[in-house]
Amino acid sequence: MKSTDKLLPLLRDGQLELHCINIKIWQEDGVELFGHGVIRINKQGMLYLEFICTGNTNIPPLRLAEMLPKDSLDKKDKLYLKCETLAGDILTTSNFSIELGLSDREPPNKKIIFLHNIQCEETVDEEDNFLYFDFSEYCDIPANRSNYETSTLGYESHSRNETIIEMDEFKISIIDKKKYTYCRVTGLFDVERVFECLKFYIGFTCGSMVQPMFTVKRNKHHKISIISSISNIQKRQRSSNPVPSTFGKKKVETDYHYQIFKNIYELYEVSPNIFESIYNQWSRVWYSFQSKSSITILTLSVAIEGLLNDIFIPKFKQFDVNDHLDEEISNIKSLVSDLNISPAKIERLKSSISYWKNITAAKSLDYLVTLGVVSLEEKRAWSKLRNSSAHPKTKDVNTASLEKERQDLLLCLNLFHNLVFNTLKYSGPRHYWIVNCNEPLRIIENIEINESSKQLLRTIT
Repeated sequence: MKSTDKLLPLLRDGQLELHCINIKIWQEDGVELFGHGVIRINKQGMLYLEFICTGNTNIPPLRLAEMLPKDSLDKKDKLYLKCETLAGDILTTSNFSIELGLSDREPPNKKIIFLHNIQCEETVDEEDNFLYFDFSEYCDIPANRSNYETSTLGYESHSRNETIIEMDEFKISIIDKKKYTYCRVTGLFDVERVFECLKFYIGFTCGSMVQPMFTVKRNKHHKISIISSISNIQKRQRSSNPVPSTFGKKKVETDYHYQIFKNIYELYEVSPNIFESIYNQWSRVWYSFQSKSSITILTLSVAIEGLLNDIFIPKFKQFDVNDHLDEEISNIKSLVSDLNISPAKIERLKSSISYWKNITAAKSLDYLVTLGVVSLEEKRAWSKLRNSSAHPKTKDVNTASLEKERQDLLLCLNLFHNLVFNTLKYSGPRHYWIVNCNEPLRIIENIEINESSKQLLRTIT
């Protein structure tokens, strides 16, 4: 994409204007629209096209107005857009909608079309891969490199604002410009994998939902530049940031922080489904904290259960921690068979006994309490909030009850972070929130859950 240096400041300030000629919007074997227009950003951060339609074909019979596509899952109904800017860039996008009305039978006419993104694909002469993305959300990754900057008036300033994370085959640079942050990755790497891992790393540790405004992805000779719609309201929103960038009044050794990214990156390679689980559950929790308390409680308690079902219960089943119950269950079933009751009731009892080996979310938390991954207080808070959110009822609201609910919510949040930390095998400082606590920082050591945990867990089954 040409003139990126001029485009980025306009994009960050919401002043983007891309004048486009030779615009074509079409469906496979369907509607075709032709014309010109301007791509801009509205106050909410959404990209939109002011489209002047000068010609069209295959317009369906219309009574008043009709939205296309009718079925967003039907490939033949999908809409595509291609245009050329005054700078000569060819831009494309899809997955948007348009409204057709009676005026479309006799162009010219004007349409406002909202776009999720617009992208430019190019062929370049490069051997290494490259990733760049630019965002305006809060970022507090500890810096480990200083830079000098010269103003337009010639004044030079010094700032410790860059983070360098060295990997085996690539290098990550994160530069905090206060009003915005950009990441640059160079070397040999899977571009999509690093992109997803970086968004989660920054988001989880800083409590921000990263929204890249401008992204460049290059896989050797193929380069794609993407301008994306964002939510301006979301730029100012933060949730909990469980990992501190400072410890006390002094900067601590920062390796613990960078190790989180390395562990995330390794998890994505070894267990992409588990990575997807913690990323998706964290995203849901983040969004819930921007809503009402009741929604936050429900989402957080369900997210904890989701992590248990996706990650920890399968692990306990893999280690077969309840295999010693087989003989006991078999003996009890034999005793039940001799009871003087109807055969139907006997079978019902046997069926219930068989469930003793099942590992529920509550049982898996008992295991994690025994292992020291979560606390008994956290487990009790989760049980209380999970039941109250699943079976709501009218209750008296007063200062004491609200503070107790907030305390339980914070305990559940700490529990959620404990599960993520354990999945990422994290050791180091973390925020631990308690009502009226002045020192929320703690140092944690990762507790490995493996075959050696089996004997200890048998003591509670």
